Amino acid sequence: MSHNNIVDSGGASSGALELVNAAPVVATPAKKPLAGNTHLLRQLHDKQAATNKIPSIRPVSGLRHMTPIEQFYAFHKQNPHIFTALRAMSQQQKALGFKTGSMRFLCEKLRWDIAVQADGVKGSYAVPTSCPAYYARAIMAVEPSLAGFFTVLSTHRSKGVEIDLERMGFKVTG
Repeated sequence: MSHNNIVDSGGASSGALELVNAAPVVATPAKKPLAGNTHLLRQLHDKQAATNKIPSIRPVSGLRHMTPIEQFYAFHKQNPHIFTALRAMSQQQKALGFKTGSMRFLCEKLRWDIAVQADGVKGSYAVPTSCPAYYARAIMAVEPSLAGFFTVLSTHRSKGVEIDLERMGFKVTG
């Protein structure tokens, strides 16, 4: 077993120190009891990290010139795996005991995880900021166990907008 030893490499008066036989130091944060739902958030992160299934993003050009709903459909067409990841995260969030979900939180967490995995490559975190509201609506429409789990607000942009599940690739019967 290797031990780290610090030796004075330049004599007593030089003040130069050298680390000999250094092994990489990995800081592990202590897990303290947390107040509120913070422990649930940690469990959600730990479960996702354990599966190591953090998706990558395929870029979509021209999003700036589209309406928010069109951005959502264009992004989903190139990145259907993001819907799958958010759906799984939503189910985990509910299973951990959350009474209501936050799609904004899940999207931001996913953006962070993707950016970290990509070592901060520009654009690696680019889940459009207009997408969470549409993802929440779509996930609640597709997953009956999550119906009503997310609070969706009606804004001037989203009034009368319904998610077209067929356009997303789902077969709708009835």
